Amino acid sequence: MTAHGKTEEYLNRFKIIDSFECPCGTGNQRVEHLIYECPKLQREREFLIRNRAKQENWPKEKSELMNKYLKYFTQFINSIDFDKL
Repeated sequence: MTAHGKTEEYLNRFKIIDSFECPCGTGNQRVEHLIYECPKLQREREFLIRNRAKQENWPKEKSELMNKYLKYFTQFINSIDFDKL
């Protein structure tokens, strides 16, 4: 949520790596990309989508994911294996 972590964007900011392209090849590896777009996280994202309130639309704002769906959002974040991504 804070953009501090193991994302390619974060590591690139500190010159640890040269590029912040996501290994999926569809965009830069930013927090938003991982939550909403990365095809490598589709299965994990489907779990998060299924567990939102049924009457509400997806995608949610990041702040709403944290406030209303913290349990499921935390499971989603913890399911990301950055070493295999």
